[in-house]
Amino acid sequence: MRANQLAALKRRAKENIRASGITIKQWAEKNSFNPDHVYHVLNNADVKAHWGETHRIAVALGIKPAA
Repeated sequence: MRANQLAALKRRAKENIRASGITIKQWAEKNSFNPDHVYHVLNNADVKAHWGETHRIAVALGIKPAA
């Protein structure tokens, strides 16, 4: 996936969370994720999210497929 495609997916994920009327922190807690890790996945271009919690977060946000 290209960097600009990934950035667009992250931007869309943030917009979807905000459109649902909750904060990113609330979304993280609702989905049993560490809010700091969610912010890290959404705001850092270098996050690969290949495995572990970052991967589960990316899948839940719709950024990555659930391989």
